[in-house]
Amino acid sequence: MSNITIVGTGKLAFAVTLGFLRAINLGMLDAKLIIIGRSKESLEKFNSLRSAKIITTTKYEDAKDGDYCILCILPTGVQELYPKLKTVFEKFRTSRTVISLTSGLNIMEAKNLLGVFHGHMVCGTTTTNVAYGLGYSVFAGINGNNSALPSAVKLFNYLGKTSIVKGYKNVLKSIPIVGSGNAFDATFLWAFTQYEESRGNQASHCKRLRYIGKFLSRAFHSKNPLEYLLRAKTRARRSMVNYIKAKLRYLTGELGYEQDSALKLILETMQLTIEVLIKSYINKEAIENHNNKIVTKGGCTERGIGELRLELNKVFNLELAEPNFSLFESRYREIMRPVYKRTLLFKKDAKKI
Repeated sequence: MSNITIVGTGKLAFAVTLGFLRAINLGMLDAKLIIIGRSKESLEKFNSLRSAKIITTTKYEDAKDGDYCILCILPTGVQELYPKLKTVFEKFRTSRTVISLTSGLNIMEAKNLLGVFHGHMVCGTTTTNVAYGLGYSVFAGINGNNSALPSAVKLFNYLGKTSIVKGYKNVLKSIPIVGSGNAFDATFLWAFTQYEESRGNQASHCKRLRYIGKFLSRAFHSKNPLEYLLRAKTRARRSMVNYIKAKLRYLTGELGYEQDSALKLILETMQLTIEVLIKSYINKEAIENHNNKIVTKGGCTERGIGELRLELNKVFNLELAEPNFSLFESRYREIMRPVYKRTLLFKKDAKKI
């Protein structure tokens, strides 16, 4: 049996806990979860799961018992919490794999803050869809040392799909798509299904999403995904292609992704979001609940989603016979820029510690 320590009690930590608990209950994973939080109040939602496989504690010293230590700490909490963990790791030098999911804090900065310890470390990012076993996680090693990556990937494969990139810079670039991107995708998919309904499409929301999911899956597995997408003939498929083109242009033009890898990332993450929404029996409440698990109130993602909704009202104007995507591509880039810039600010702040 493995001991998995999760440090943090926010939305991501809770989603990761739910994902591992799901894998344990399905008999896929033999593990015990140790959740470490600042206060008993912050641990209440974890205790409400009433699972014998979950131990909650406010003692950071209990991090010594983890074969894996997953850090789900906001950048604003790094200065307070990392020194506490450093004390534990230096006192109890047991071998462990440390997985840092702190946005904007690269692996060298994290390792310096945590001090010297026996074990290995990786950094990465993931989505709250891990709660359903439908997450997408991206990991990188430290200075070319990838010794810890296999164990991190093996562990997170219980929570969905994983990929390895070279260097933290590429982890950072994936955060607006992998980290908060599914909230933007869900917002678009809801506007899309509403528009299709207004145009007399009698299929249920779930059936429409399955139709789109199959289309994206076929594109992903085709020899030339972009060419396959551009052959779309129906209004529904053309709408999806226009949205994907905007995301693709943002990833390649703004973040420097190669087109093929960017398109694969978009298609995979969108398919996973569609599966989650189908499980939630997509409706307005389900979309809000889905996004609330991702966004921080008053944060850049929440503001970005608000702007995206306004833009989608113009795209899916009910007075028009067809959706109008003429200005969407440039507006999408403007909406997403603050999300990435905020991540860079976290990185800059972390360096000051």
